[in-house]
Order: sequence, then C-alpha cells, then structure tokens
Amino acid sequence: MLLRLIIQNFLSFDDQVQFDMFPNMKRTQMSDHVYRDSCDVPLLKQAAIFGPNGAGKSNLVKVMEFIRTFALDKDFANKIEVDKYFYLLKDNIHNDPIYLAIEFVHHKHIYFYEIEIGVNGTVKEGL
Repeated sequence: MLLRLIIQNFLSFDDQVQFDMFPNMKRTQMSDHVYRDSCDVPLLKQAAIFGPNGAGKSNLVKVMEFIRTFALDKDFANKIEVDKYFYLLKDNIHNDPIYLAIEFVHHKHIYFYEIEIGVNGTVKEGL
C-alpha cells in the first residue's frame, strides 16, 4: 500500500513535492474514510488526484512507473535518455539531480525507497 511519494526535479515538478495518504489528524476517527489496521499509522482508504490540464496529473503516474521500472530493471538507467526527465523550465537544468522516493507498506512493514539520478547516472539508491 502506498504511503507517500516524493518528487523533485522530474518532468513538471521542480521543487520537492509530496503526495501522501495520511489523513488530516482531526478526521482519523472516521472509520469509513481511514484504515487503522494495515500498519501503525492511520491511512486514507482512497484519494483523488484532480486539477486542470497541464497541472501534472499524468506526470505523477509517470513518476510511479519510472520508480517501478528503475527498481525492477537493472539496466533501465542505461537504456533511458535521462535528459528528457529533468525539469526543463530553469536555466541550470542539470545542476540538481532528479530525486524520487516512495514509502509503502508490505506485510505490515514500512519501507522507504529513494533514488537520485544525475546526468551521469545514478547518484544514490537506497531502501
């Protein structure tokens, strides 16, 4: 189960952005809206991503697919043109690496997987 996704310098996301499934603490008692038994923290049962055209909804899906493929295909970083994934609307395009992180629950254990990718390849990867 997805807990949190953190994105920076990827496609339309420049500054660090976090999407998460944590409920407003004032509403954690609403059993119809919040899971309490899947792990130690309350989680939303569902969430919606909405916004106008060009807001980044599709890029959010691309981030999740990118992380999945990066983690499962050992040659993925060598196969892609990483330049096309950097946030392109600033002058110093390649000074900052792409940073992606995902936090998830699997069998009641919480994991945090993060990657940093620069123009010359993977800078950091960890679980």
